Amino acid sequence: IPFNAELNKMEISNFGATYEKNAIKFFGNIKNNSLLPIVTPSIKAIVVTEDGKILAETLIPLNKKYISSRNALSFSYLFKTNKSFDNTTVRATLLKEIQINS
Repeated sequence: IPFNAELNKMEISNFGATYEKNAIKFFGNIKNNSLLPIVTPSIKAIVVTEDGKILAETLIPLNKKYISSRNALSFSYLFKTNKSFDNTTVRATLLKEIQINS
């Protein structure tokens, strides 16, 4: 049974990335604006060129299952790659379906 996050109560802030020798470090915060705890959503990060071509994408694993009311969860993830990323932009999307790791 899939679990769904309440995306209308969540926001990503301070999202960014730095390129570090054969890796990209994604970082940012997810804030729960609800009065109740919410299941932590999955985050999909992508690296795109100026013309919109996707060069890389990954799911950012999060270690916390829930985000408390009116709190934020900071995340940082090192995505290893052998590609060079010049003149690119990074984007993050909260996914409605929760990825469950067993």
